[in-house]
Amino acid sequence: EIIEQGRKNRLTNYRQACFTRHWLNRSDCALTQPNTVLFLGNSHEPDGFNFMHAGYPEPLQQANVFNFGTINGCTDLTKVDDRWHSTAPGCQIRLDGLFTRQLDKEIDVIVYSVHHTFLPHNDKPWEMVADIKQVNPQVKVVVIGDYLETKTPCVRVRNEAPGQKNCFAFDNVARHAWGYATSEMYIKHRHLIDVYIDQLKLLCTSQAPETCLDKTDNGVIYSYDNHHKSIEFSEMAGEMYSAEHPKLWEQ
Repeated sequence: EIIEQGRKNRLTNYRQACFTRHWLNRSDCALTQPNTVLFLGNSHEPDGFNFMHAGYPEPLQQANVFNFGTINGCTDLTKVDDRWHSTAPGCQIRLDGLFTRQLDKEIDVIVYSVHHTFLPHNDKPWEMVADIKQVNPQVKVVVIGDYLETKTPCVRVRNEAPGQKNCFAFDNVARHAWGYATSEMYIKHRHLIDVYIDQLKLLCTSQAPETCLDKTDNGVIYSYDNHHKSIEFSEMAGEMYSAEHPKLWEQ
């Protein structure tokens, strides 16, 4: 029950925001502020939302904020005749809100939060970012890079081996993002990136996984599964980053 509640909590604030499907449909999602921010990603889109809202609450309170709604479930995502298509009706509504209704022309900042940020199967969302920048060259792109993915969920490690010092013991790490800068996908798309937030640099003291934080200061676990962050951990990371980079949004 605690685990399920933790999973739900990471979506609580995210779901209360405006989504691209609401653009032009809801009066409370009108562009009343001078700047517009889009959160774009896969299932890690809510983690980026929680990170930024904890780290930079005032700039976001003074902006029009839209979530795409994740690219997960966007089956057969393709671009034909300059229009994005998906065979999933829910995704098509999100795409139409962003592109057909031209919200893309209004965006000032994209916060891009994608699990497996620079792996080839995530090329399509990068193409979406490129399309937005083509329509609006002044848009800034902030990428929140990957952290760690575990073989066994941290919450299980804690429950089954409470004496374990860190759930990122080397044999429990399934994937990490060290070395991203040499990947073909990063080299291909780096021209789109204005700010890259390196979570490994932020939350680890070295390139040894066991030096990476796996819980908050008050003991809330990093993830209730293998890689989606608890809201408390995302918020802690956002606050840590903003302490180091207080003027991010002034850029």
